[in-house]
Amino acid sequence: MGCVVTKKKEQKELPNKEQTTRKLSMNTRTILKELKQFPNKYYFKKLLGHGRYGRILLWEDKEQGDQFAIKAVNKKDVPFFQLMEEVNTLSKVDHPNIVKYFASFQSEKYLYVVMEYCPGGNLFERILKQEKFNEAEAKRLMNEILRAINHCHHLDIIHRDLKPENIMYSSEDVLKIIDFGLSMWANKSSMLKTAGTKYYIAPEVLKSGTYTTACDIWSLGIIFHILLSGYIPILGTTLEEVTEYIKNFQGPRFKGEVWSKVSIQAKDLVNRMLTPNHEMRITAADALKHPWFSSEMNSEVEWNPEVLKLLSKYGEFSDLKKKILNMMVKRVDEADLKELHKIFFELDKKKTGLITYEDLHEYLKKGGHEVTAEELERIMKKANYKGEAFINYSEFIAATIATHQFLTEEKLGYFFKALDIEKQGALNEEMICRVYEEKSIVGKLGSNRIYITNETNNDKITFEDFKLLLLN
Repeated sequence: MGCVVTKKKEQKELPNKEQTTRKLSMNTRTILKELKQFPNKYYFKKLLGHGRYGRILLWEDKEQGDQFAIKAVNKKDVPFFQLMEEVNTLSKVDHPNIVKYFASFQSEKYLYVVMEYCPGGNLFERILKQEKFNEAEAKRLMNEILRAINHCHHLDIIHRDLKPENIMYSSEDVLKIIDFGLSMWANKSSMLKTAGTKYYIAPEVLKSGTYTTACDIWSLGIIFHILLSGYIPILGTTLEEVTEYIKNFQGPRFKGEVWSKVSIQAKDLVNRMLTPNHEMRITAADALKHPWFSSEMNSEVEWNPEVLKLLSKYGEFSDLKKKILNMMVKRVDEADLKELHKIFFELDKKKTGLITYEDLHEYLKKGGHEVTAEELERIMKKANYKGEAFINYSEFIAATIATHQFLTEEKLGYFFKALDIEKQGALNEEMICRVYEEKSIVGKLGSNRIYITNETNNDKITFEDFKLLLLN
């Protein structure tokens, strides 16, 4: 089941309403009926899939053609704390290789989570089609996935259900990790004895219910093994057979002709990721430093003298302007962000998905640009509207797209309509709070509520106000 907001492309004619409804289950029809009650003007395209806890549906904005994946979970099927865990996790992660989260809302019966739609299918489908990948392809894929997981682990988030089906392709073939429904915080104990999919569950989870970030590395090790060889290293068909095999796993064997063509370094990394003892297993951060990820994966990007100026200017923006730009980032086509992604990854030396003071200082020094420690710290804290001493992915992209060259009248009109969910021709406080999740799914306004009257001379923002706010 998967979830990038994509622009509408050529589509075959949809079946009529009667044909579509007849094929859908009663529960799905109930979901469709409920979603029509909400103010967002979307229409149902198709059912993308369903799993243990919910259904994923594809919806499209009638006016702008944007497509979204909406996950619907029956609140009776999942404990409330677990529902909140997924929403909370999705709101915290911020990485180009993790599915974008837009909003969540609820009815009496269902929780709805709005995410980006990934039209490229999932990694499992690619594996079935391609059987195995050459090392260059596997290296690109593992680099993207490990960066995303290193970001999660840096934030103390354990995914717990990594498998090819939960790794999607965007319209630009960028990998996206999805489905944080079983995720947990590393500093908390699990309410579930075992979580995950049988062939990808780590030995320590099956033996003692131990959950650390190492269980994600094991799952990625299984995926890595499949990419290089075309087969899974775990034997057994029944749950009992698979469980027993994993508990007694002694490490990958690397036998057969297929492994004779794989480099020693690649096999060494697979081995380190599939180390049975979780305390000895390699971490995501160390895996990204492994010699297998040669310099070709970390080729230097040309130094851009505009970065510091853009971050400094962004730091002076009002909170309202910063938040609107952060919303825009989620709706920008990935094709327009390729060069900015390269600069972001060049700055993100620790590959955590967060640019630190040291990262920016090193980047500027390499370009021969001197700046005092005090000035650099001031810029960093102002660029992060919460005053934290790092810059996340969305903030970096928001700062670097905040130029007149990017913010054309056409793009501003498009983004204004995306915010104007009630189609009033003006934005009010309630609408912006709803878009930015300042209003929680239980209906209370958060402490970081945006007050439009503090930013403008009115309690509403017209399109002309919107342009002035963003272009000045």
